[in-house]
Amino acid sequence: MKKLLKKILSRTIIDRLKVILSNIDLKVVRLARRSPLLSGLYYSLLSGEFRREMHAVLNGRYHFLTAGAASRPNVYMLRRNIHRIEKGLCMIPRKPVFASKYILSTVKNFELCLSREVLAESELNWVQDVLEQYFSPRLKLLPPLIKLEKNFSN
Repeated sequence: MKKLLKKILSRTIIDRLKVILSNIDLKVVRLARRSPLLSGLYYSLLSGEFRREMHAVLNGRYHFLTAGAASRPNVYMLRRNIHRIEKGLCMIPRKPVFASKYILSTVKNFELCLSREVLAESELNWVQDVLEQYFSPRLKLLPPLIKLEKNFSN
């Protein structure tokens, strides 16, 4: 379409059209920047600038959500949860109890990753170090976590 228009239209008209389109784009951007919804609509419908990124994010979410199904090791979730635990360990002041909602699934997933040998040695050491620090005697654990800690230590 561009090639056809360049052949039909003079350079002056093409330059004027570019200025007009630029002005329209500025007005639409001025409106779209006012809310996240309008911004999303702008980039979804009127601009292809983030298509690759949006596709990559959705592809990553799909792999993250489906990796836990069918008793497969979910390395993505393990990394995410270990990072969350690590952040909790670094907090000052540290919360007396944290990660209680996902520690069980994290340890089970770690055991599954160990049994299937899907972790690189550096990643395995990192996960083990963080979990050992989480279950260290200095932390006060809730009764259900004490049993989980004993299983992890064995």
